[in-house]
Amino acid sequence: MKIQDFTSTDINGRKRVSARLIWEENDHPAQTLYFETPTAYAEGLVPDPHAFLIAGALPAMHFGEKRIWVDGPVCPQLLENIDVALHWIVHWFYPGRRKPIPIATAGMRPAAAEGTSRAGFLFSGGVDSLATLRHNHLNYPSGHPARILDGLIIYGLEVQNDVSFNHVLRHLEVIAADADIRMTPLYTNIRELGPENDRTFWADFWLKQYMGATFGAAIHALSGRFSLFSINSCHDIPNLIPYSSHPLVNPYYSSADLRIRHEGINFSRYEKTRIISDWQVAIDNLRVCNDSRTYQQEILNCGVCEKCVRTMLAMLCCGVLDRSGAFAENNVTTARVEASVIVRPNNLPMYRELFEPLRRIGREDLLKVVQVKIDEFEKRKKVEEWTSRTMGPLATVDRKHLHSVFGRTFRSIYGRIL
Repeated sequence: MKIQDFTSTDINGRKRVSARLIWEENDHPAQTLYFETPTAYAEGLVPDPHAFLIAGALPAMHFGEKRIWVDGPVCPQLLENIDVALHWIVHWFYPGRRKPIPIATAGMRPAAAEGTSRAGFLFSGGVDSLATLRHNHLNYPSGHPARILDGLIIYGLEVQNDVSFNHVLRHLEVIAADADIRMTPLYTNIRELGPENDRTFWADFWLKQYMGATFGAAIHALSGRFSLFSINSCHDIPNLIPYSSHPLVNPYYSSADLRIRHEGINFSRYEKTRIISDWQVAIDNLRVCNDSRTYQQEILNCGVCEKCVRTMLAMLCCGVLDRSGAFAENNVTTARVEASVIVRPNNLPMYRELFEPLRRIGREDLLKVVQVKIDEFEKRKKVEEWTSRTMGPLATVDRKHLHSVFGRTFRSIYGRIL
């Protein structure tokens, strides 16, 4: 892959920075990757080769490119860092099948002269995001170089609908005004580096491998503004799993001039909910729901998906659900938990940590249903482990050639027996 033609243009009231990505080993057409923002927010948006290198590295490796050539100067520290990040991704997801892709550049960039220090964070509006901002402002006084002054919200990753995104912006603007930070919306077509409309591909590739890199690329597109940037953690230390946004990966998208932190790893999701529980503006405008199709002007959360219900349970335990404007309902019923909750490896710790808080508020009814959901997960896990141990070769044939018909039938029968 060649990355070249770094440009900056003004288009219909927006500033756009872009680069040309040319595939060398694939029949993919050459692509123009861009980041853009309304002109009023465009301070610091630059056609930085770092942004496009970080964006292109994992897709190039995934689709079998033999090298990356960057037609511009790159910080040698970033080159070393990306190599570390790629080694982690290969170790986790391509063992024995890939090697980190080699990167060559037109030159090495010296460190910039020391300038104004400015800190930002990823401003999604979720619990992880708002806890990062709240904890930062409670602990870093005004004037400290690590105090967050900017929030970055990215269009083109999870939200890809203009109407829905505008609803999100209206809610986040309220939080930004209350926290006295500047909110910057950034638009990108980065998903075009894979099969853009293939939801299965993106659910797997983006979540497992690419999420942290997309964040890192967007951050470096604004490298003229930031010297320090926080990416919000998804998991806490006891529950880390191989994942695209991870403390062993995200900081390695840093350069000498722009340091990226993986923030909040020392707090569980329930602890983060407690951190924001006394911030009324935050709990009124919280955005946790991933289904942007259901966004409305007043309420961003559907209140019925697994993530919404899990968050509502935590807020109920914190005693703030009944005074939050983020959900249409101010209580959680056993029927809603039964209908919505599916326990998986990545959210299992988030349900287990609610046991004691649910007992403390006297909601044994909800606790019992959550326990049933966890028992169902453990049962599925036992079936999958037994199948893997005893029927591995057959399962491989079934998955590759029989579309998992045998496996689904077996799990259904065995599940009823258990």
